[in-house]
Order: sequence, then C-alpha cells, then structure tokens
Amino acid sequence: MSTRWARLARAEGAQILVDRGGRMHSLFIMPAREVSGTLGRQVTRADREFFVNQLEGYTVVFWRQGDLLYCLVSDREEEEVLAVAVEYAGSSTS
Repeated sequence: MSTRWARLARAEGAQILVDRGGRMHSLFIMPAREVSGTLGRQVTRADREFFVNQLEGYTVVFWRQGDLLYCLVSDREEEEVLAVAVEYAGSSTS
C-alpha cells in the first residue's frame, strides 16, 4: 500500500493505492464539499448508496461518509469494484 496527495474532480485529497489479488485499486478521499455535480448511477449495496461510472476502461465508485467523499477506481468489473467499496465503506451507521 502507498499513499500520496492527488487531484480528482477538481478537489485535492489523499490517494491510497491498494493491491487486491495482484490488481491495483486507487482509493481517493477528499472533502465532499469540494465536489459537486452528478457522481454517477446510484446503486445500493449493504444498505449504502454508491454512485458508479465507467470511464476510459475504469470502474469508478463514489460514496459519502460524513464530510468525506470516497472514490474507488479500478480496471476490474463493476461488481468486483463494488464489493471492494462495500468492504472499505463498512456499514451505513459507521
């Protein structure tokens, strides 16, 4: 795992690179107030709302927790990326 500062959606935040089974996933964490507009198609998993996009061969999944916006990016299929997002997001009450 490695971390760095990065820009995504005109917001600056942390980028965490995670190796999951030999595949890299990028997890971006930024202040939710800095990101506006539509985040993607809404889907519900494990009683949580996620927003999904397909961009240039990547699956992009957003979710909010408190004042933070999380964004998981991977070249894996949507269901696999959503499963990782659910794992990182935890329950909707956390």
